[in-house]
Amino acid sequence: MTVTDQVSIVLLLFIISSAFLFSKLVGVKTVKQSNIKSLEGLRGIACSFVLINHIAYSVTHAGFNQMAIYEGGELYFGKFGAIGVGIFFCLTGYLFSRTIKSGNIDLRFFEKRIKRLAPAYLFISTIILLYCIVIYHSNIRGYHDLFSIIQQIYGFGFWGGYVKFNDVYTHSLNAVYWTLPYEWKFYAMIPFLACIFSKRAWLSIAAIFCMVTLSIDFWSSNVMWGYFIFGFISSYLKKSNNKIINLFCCATSLLILYYFYKIHVGGHDFISMIMIGSLFPLFIISQPKFFERDTFVFLGTISYSVYLSHQVISTSIITAIGKHIDISLIPMSWYYLLCCLIIIITLFISSIIYFKVELKYS
Repeated sequence: MTVTDQVSIVLLLFIISSAFLFSKLVGVKTVKQSNIKSLEGLRGIACSFVLINHIAYSVTHAGFNQMAIYEGGELYFGKFGAIGVGIFFCLTGYLFSRTIKSGNIDLRFFEKRIKRLAPAYLFISTIILLYCIVIYHSNIRGYHDLFSIIQQIYGFGFWGGYVKFNDVYTHSLNAVYWTLPYEWKFYAMIPFLACIFSKRAWLSIAAIFCMVTLSIDFWSSNVMWGYFIFGFISSYLKKSNNKIINLFCCATSLLILYYFYKIHVGGHDFISMIMIGSLFPLFIISQPKFFERDTFVFLGTISYSVYLSHQVISTSIITAIGKHIDISLIPMSWYYLLCCLIIIITLFISSIIYFKVELKYS
């Protein structure tokens, strides 16, 4: 077992343990009854993978001796992030398949999406903006720089997942924002896809044009759209009650995960998309009750707030500690403690954001 394996296991177990305690303290009664608990639990696991990826990288990029992590093998954290993002996209394709296949959609669909996604995004983006103003105030030389920062932070990822102006260039605050345009583009496609399913022939040409336009990313080696397709296709599958089939699906999923974790592939290439995407139909068929546990459902419930906030939280903590301690000199035990501290604070703050912002305004 490599050092990277050990770090991955320790952080995953700590996230699950922390989520277990938080779920007991605040409960998970806020989960909508219409939601499938196993899917909410799967979202929680995906959230955990992204959290492991970015927290581990945040500390190493802050100056921690990376050779202590690389020792004995490859640095796998990026693959955790790829798995988490792929699952999120599959879930989106699956959950909105009913809307598409019904062929019945109006402007209220977009109103609900905006009310669901915008409040937490705007709140956390404002925190990121304040962080930039406080930390990088000496680099902001005028209104043009300030406008550029605002555009990048509040642009829902359409201007990239970074903050760049003058001598400042950082991915440590909003790198995850790069995934948001895919979600919004998918939402933009839904009315056109719904028209196709309702057999409104006069709009079919417009729908095809939209799909071809948006698939340019797919054919230019950016395969993110494949995850939405996997999710949509999985909506035609039914949950199996056969124990042998369910056991086969679970075992196959674990083998795929292990193989993907160990082989040398990129995080977001075609092979990765096929491997990660194939996990989703296997999950839909089996839907293990293990994922219905309150711990994972709680993580899934607050996952959007965790997803948006964890980077600015980890960066703020590392920046504050770095003023008093040279992170490049800390031992491995301190590395674990720092990562665990970030996890605890992230889950705590994300829970507050969920209850006070997401629930309040959605």
